[in-house]
Amino acid sequence: MNTWVKASVMSLTILSAIGLSACQSSAPATPEKPHKSLQHRADDLRKPFDREGKRMHKLTAEERAKFEKDMQERRAQRDADRKALQQACEGKAGQTISVKLGEQTIEGKCEIRFQPTKPERPQPPAAPQNVPAA
Repeated sequence: MNTWVKASVMSLTILSAIGLSACQSSAPATPEKPHKSLQHRADDLRKPFDREGKRMHKLTAEERAKFEKDMQERRAQRDADRKALQQACEGKAGQTISVKLGEQTIEGKCEIRFQPTKPERPQPPAAPQNVPAA
């Protein structure tokens, strides 16, 4: 009986060693370069995009001037719309009104907004100055 146990243990040991060596991969130890499409995508992610997801490029002086002019026009329009809304709501807190901004008519409710100011932080007590002992 003892011989059978030894033979089975030896057989299991040999089969385990053969099974583990068969599972070993023969891949090289040096890491492979990422696939070209993955590398290209990683490069693309490092490049800046605008809000619509289009790739940005450096602007020429003319393009920059046009961009600045367009931005100033948008700011002026936004400020005019904001002023029109404030005037329409003046003295009508809690009422529903309709305001025409450009070609659009906007309906809404005038509300008074209260935003508290942040309280000042209490100053830590001043450190006692060296006073000579009496």
